[in-house]
Amino acid sequence: MTARGPARHDCTEAPRAARRYRATMWFPMILTMTGALVVPPAAAAQREAAGDTIKAALARGDHAGALAALRPLIAQCEVADAGESRCLAMILLASDLATMAGDLTGGERFARRGLVIAEQHSGPDTPETAAALTQLGISLHRLARFADAEAAFRRALDIRSRMLAPGDRRIAIAAMNLALTLGERGELIEAEGLLNRARAQLSRSPGDDPASGTILTALGLNLSMQGRYAEAEAPLREALDIRARTLPATHPLVAAAYVNLGHCLIGLKRGRDAVTYFRRGLAGLEASLAPDHPDVIGGYLNLGSALGLERDDAGAEAAYREVLNRAARSLPPNHPYIANTKLALGIQYREQRRLAEAQTMLASALAIFEAIYPADHPKIASALLLLAMNDEELNRPEAARRAYRRAYAILASTPPWSRGRIAGFLTIAAHYRRTSDAPAVARTLSAAAAQGVLARLPTIGADSAAAQADLRAFRPVFVEQVRAAWTLSSAAR
Repeated sequence: MTARGPARHDCTEAPRAARRYRATMWFPMILTMTGALVVPPAAAAQREAAGDTIKAALARGDHAGALAALRPLIAQCEVADAGESRCLAMILLASDLATMAGDLTGGERFARRGLVIAEQHSGPDTPETAAALTQLGISLHRLARFADAEAAFRRALDIRSRMLAPGDRRIAIAAMNLALTLGERGELIEAEGLLNRARAQLSRSPGDDPASGTILTALGLNLSMQGRYAEAEAPLREALDIRARTLPATHPLVAAAYVNLGHCLIGLKRGRDAVTYFRRGLAGLEASLAPDHPDVIGGYLNLGSALGLERDDAGAEAAYREVLNRAARSLPPNHPYIANTKLALGIQYREQRRLAEAQTMLASALAIFEAIYPADHPKIASALLLLAMNDEELNRPEAARRAYRRAYAILASTPPWSRGRIAGFLTIAAHYRRTSDAPAVARTLSAAAAQGVLARLPTIGADSAAAQADLRAFRPVFVEQVRAAWTLSSAAR
């Protein structure tokens, strides 16, 4: 993929491309909260001091501090008896804490350590091994290694299905974890089936099982990803109703239910209602958590995204600045929230033609993504594409080409039906068409993007309303394919 000469830029195309990325910047609050702390037997004074330290750190959202206090207890436990169940529980908790503190690879290392211990001391087909596989799957999912996460979750589901009684809630939760990863891989129909079966399992439980709210949320998000927003609203409202009945009004999971419902309302073009729900969710988080708690910071990030989509640029920027100010006080400098906020600000500044400011934000976001994610992570490709478009408009054609090439190398390794790959190939194709010196590359990329759209249809039901919505959303792909063909035909004459 080579191109020569200065880029001739259509100033209307890049903002449209940036808005494609803005529309994907959602951070659904579906993940469950950290479980109850399990502390192993140790010297009484040390156990009490360490336990209080960890609990206080968790209460204020200081996951890194909680992990630091947990490490010496894990070391003591491993020396005494690494196979002891509470030792494994602490290692898996450490994996979750490391991930929430922004150390995603550290989270994976702890999870793999826990899996080795579980398999050696409990056996390959035990509840302990299933728990370790689940934590490993969560770590891999957050690293966007979805194929590996799927394998871990499938094995965990298989173990729980064989070892537990039919109808056990842990089977339903294992099915939900697998469904969430399948959704990220584009296997939305299979994921929906798993979630419906999990929902049916829990419906036989007496009373309101807390897991029901999480599974209903996952189902609503799955339907939203299929473009079936009208169908998604009902399970998301039911999840909110369950949590509102069973939890205090200011509980973080009630706030998360408001946020997830707001995401669905955005899809239904009810932006003002969505902003109202985001504000309610944020108010609940601020009432129950410390001001600089990561969940509060995430609430401001979601609110900024909603306000941006409603074209309230001043409100969105204020929310994003609130994220950065609070994160500077409480989060590690390479935390994903900081990177995502800078990426969102970069998109907003580009739309406002504040290109120099956008360059600073996008470059900073890219640096964080490169520090915390694998080299082929889709987030890195997204930041590279936005930087490339910005470089074009700043008349930096060589820098733009380098960024486009790097983004292409990442996207080419992702599944053809991936939304990120389709949108990315479309953006790169438009670049090569604009330069007019690589029209064949533009045609090849636009054709690959169109093939990706068609490859998505079997995963969501080729004749479904979701498929029709997908085709409408990706109409620019086919328009770009025609434009690239015209450009190539003109160059040949």
